[in-house]
Amino acid sequence: MAEFSIRFSDVENSIEILSHNAVELRQIQKELTSARKNLRALGSATYRINSILNRIERSVMNKALSMDSLSDALEEISAYYRSAESRIVSGSMDTADNVRDLPEQIREKVISFLNSIRDILVSWGIVKAERQTRTPGEAVTEAQEREMDLYLQSEIENILEKDRYSQSTWKNASVEERKEILNEYLQEVAAVMGLQIGEINYTYTEASNGTYNMGSYSPSTNMISINEWVLENGGKNNIQDSYNLMYTIAHEMRHAYQHAACSNPEQFVVTEETIRSWQESIDNYRSQRGFMQEGMNAEEAYNAYRNQTIERDARWFAGQD
Repeated sequence: MAEFSIRFSDVENSIEILSHNAVELRQIQKELTSARKNLRALGSATYRINSILNRIERSVMNKALSMDSLSDALEEISAYYRSAESRIVSGSMDTADNVRDLPEQIREKVISFLNSIRDILVSWGIVKAERQTRTPGEAVTEAQEREMDLYLQSEIENILEKDRYSQSTWKNASVEERKEILNEYLQEVAAVMGLQIGEINYTYTEASNGTYNMGSYSPSTNMISINEWVLENGGKNNIQDSYNLMYTIAHEMRHAYQHAACSNPEQFVVTEETIRSWQESIDNYRSQRGFMQEGMNAEEAYNAYRNQTIERDARWFAGQD
């Protein structure tokens, strides 16, 4: 059997992920069925669309069954999807299948169906996420926001793959050299996210009662602070490896992104619902100590702190969950 080769190293050893993928593949089949039912009620012109959908479904199933591995099957599905999307949207199907002259309502349903498949393929990493731009006067959709987030994550991952930011380079660097690495990484991440930010502010705070701070973002100064104590002591005595500060940078830059989006929503590909959710979380934000001052014990306060909307989002964005 062929080895997995397209960003599916985790799939090979994870029944849970395979099961999840199977559920999503079944969802595609449900979408096909639903699309045909909706189109059937729109008139005689749907015959050609039904033919297209039937052919897509047959091709997907035949290709998948003929492959030696799940990786190969998904790669074929992805390639067929990209071809079908391009041909339908551009109206370049052959004469019998041309949808350019079909009613707009029907065409929108076909494109919506293709987009639903694309969302799944993007989330799996099979189709590369693309940078999104918002159209003045139009609301950002959930799909646009999700793809923009995936695009940003992908670009940040690409930055982290540079030799300059590798674990081997980090391991052989002094504390001062690591500061330089973090500052350079910060600026590259900021550029990808469309943000401007100053150099890192380094603090020095030792652990207390087994807990310690990796870093933070200050919206008032628009600066990220990093705990130099972690740089010096990371990897010792149950302290996180200091290389994890690279992910702290991504986490704190997501907070910078959240604040910038709430202040200037028209400049970011973020939905109105997400803006409201982030703003509410910012307005009611508390540190662990803040929750403890309200009567919670340390564990309850820590969990409450982590469960705040902007904290959950930042951990997800930085790949820390």
